[in-house]
Amino acid sequence: MDISTEAVTRLTRDRKTNYLIRPVWSLDSRRVAIGELDGGIVEVAVDSGKSVPLAPKPLFARSWTPDGRSLIVSHGYTSRISSLTPGPDAKPSLIAETPYSMRAITLSPDGRTVAYISDESGEFDAYIASFPTFGEKRKVSAGGATHLIWNRSGKELFLANREGSILSAEINTSAGLSAGVPKMIVPVQSNLVDSRFPFAVTPDGQRFLIPESLGQNLAPEGFRVVVNWAAELK
Repeated sequence: MDISTEAVTRLTRDRKTNYLIRPVWSLDSRRVAIGELDGGIVEVAVDSGKSVPLAPKPLFARSWTPDGRSLIVSHGYTSRISSLTPGPDAKPSLIAETPYSMRAITLSPDGRTVAYISDESGEFDAYIASFPTFGEKRKVSAGGATHLIWNRSGKELFLANREGSILSAEINTSAGLSAGVPKMIVPVQSNLVDSRFPFAVTPDGQRFLIPESLGQNLAPEGFRVVVNWAAELK
């Protein structure tokens, strides 16, 4: 959707038989890596809608590297994270594997830090770690997180919590890793609760795109049965 005109254009034009999930923008905004529901990744050119297979199942795209050459991928719905440089003989190179669930894995703009959501503390919280070693790690959120996005500056992480608020945490990587206490910047939005993909943010970090619940405008669930309907036509 063009935000300035609200004109909506279908991006994928030659995919008819498979469900597509988890679109991941390249940093130059010219390509989108999209996962197929049963595994595998296709790359779609934004200007033409042409799709090209990038990786077979069970790989899912998580984040592009800043140079646009490689993808951070997960092996199916597991917490095995690898780097993949697409090509005829492409093979994923394992980066990390944990017994905990990992979500919303996203590289920082400079490619030196990775942000993700994990349940290793017993509930899902936001973390940052040095990349690609994962040797240094810091917990960012306290009280849960459902989604996160980097500010293009690489010095700020936006995250949503379970209550449906969006918070901002300062990130410092100049001397090791450190994260400030998250501060609320968008108050509670009931439609964000329990959503893994609740918002987007402009590159300057000043505007947010938040899905709006239709609430009571939704049609009631179920079926209506009309009997003797032919008599209604007379």
